[in-house]
Amino acid sequence: MTQTRKRDSGCFIGIDLGTTTTRIWLIADGTPIHRLAATAGARDTARDGNNNFIKSTLRDLIAQQQRKAAELGYEPGFVVGAGMLTSELGLAEIPHISGPAGKDLLQKSIVARIFPEVTSLPVFLVPGVRTGARGAQPWDSGTLDIMRGEETLCIGLLETGILAPGATLLNLGSHWKAIAIDGEGRIEKSFTDLSGELMLAAQTHTVLASAVPDQRPTHFDLEWVLHGVRGEKQSGLSRALYSVRMLELGAQTSALDRISYLIGSFISHTLTQLIAKSFVHDHVVVCGATGIVEAWKAALTEYGIEAKDHAEGTETAFIRGLIAISQPVIE
Repeated sequence: MTQTRKRDSGCFIGIDLGTTTTRIWLIADGTPIHRLAATAGARDTARDGNNNFIKSTLRDLIAQQQRKAAELGYEPGFVVGAGMLTSELGLAEIPHISGPAGKDLLQKSIVARIFPEVTSLPVFLVPGVRTGARGAQPWDSGTLDIMRGEETLCIGLLETGILAPGATLLNLGSHWKAIAIDGEGRIEKSFTDLSGELMLAAQTHTVLASAVPDQRPTHFDLEWVLHGVRGEKQSGLSRALYSVRMLELGAQTSALDRISYLIGSFISHTLTQLIAKSFVHDHVVVCGATGIVEAWKAALTEYGIEAKDHAEGTETAFIRGLIAISQPVIE
């Protein structure tokens, strides 16, 4: 009797494939009960010129989750995946849907596929979201934006009440992305830049490498973050970055001071764009690693904007989004 109840409980496997890491969960009764991860992602496909490594990794991870499910008396009925899994560098390219896009549209747009070389289970793929006018000329490309995975994160944050209709989400990974949610709880528009990657490049591959730590610290000196914000605001990003070199040569500063100034400069550069594009207002939620979230909150406060943080909580929200989007499949 217990075995039958568990098999009827909407048990499935959820996947998030990123640039470098794949995470996979066994989910039952609306709760993740087992987690696996592997160092495999879209970057491997880009490097290899094919997705064979992604397929073999997914095959192994899904098989492991099926064995774990059997131990616990569950039987997964399908797989649901989002993120770069649905790109040309993942398992299969699924076209973006156009915003505004909320939970209902994402549920209707989920795509079912069969990948016998990966699993015998049906696979449901959550499409990414495109915002801005299609067919824009290169000089208008600033109006266009795309996401894969963040749409699922947004739905999860909306479902839990962390993100509210009319708010903006700042998601701070290797890319920094602002996502505006309209009054109906739909993804209205987004804006992405490469500041996360550019900061790493400046930190490790420029003359600034001797001035700052080679690894990003878990926390920053917020006073020096604000010095960087003000320096960029006064002189622009390129000069603010050069100021890090000047701080190394001529001031009594630590490596932590200088990298805090560096990140403040990048934050100011991005924040100026977000304000100009009307992304930032009174209701902002910031997601990412604790240190970067704290730095962004300090910069937002400098601009008179109060933000709510959700540091280190993105995985739970992503899973909640997967569950919400796949609800029609579960039922």
